[in-house]
Amino acid sequence: AIEKSLVRADAAFVNGQMTDSRYQNQIARINERAVELAQQRARTVDQLTDEAEHAEQTARFTDVRQHGLVMLPSKDVLTTNAWLRRYIRIYCSDNKIEAIVLL
Repeated sequence: AIEKSLVRADAAFVNGQMTDSRYQNQIARINERAVELAQQRARTVDQLTDEAEHAEQTARFTDVRQHGLVMLPSKDVLTTNAWLRRYIRIYCSDNKIEAIVLL
């Protein structure tokens, strides 16, 4: 739509249907609209990215909730540790847990 607007404005100016000042004003409005659309697109992409990340985190949390109670008491410590590292980070300092982060 922006490209078509530019082509129409150019054609009108070249054909003498638009004065220089009207052409400059029209081009400025078209450029402003292009910036608005680019900003709107960026906001939409950010929102979709946030929603996708949230969905992925929810899926990981669901997996932890569903399988965690089975995995934690398992006698297979290596498998349990590998499973936990996919989902959780535990940060310790001075032999104390500082934070538990769900990835």
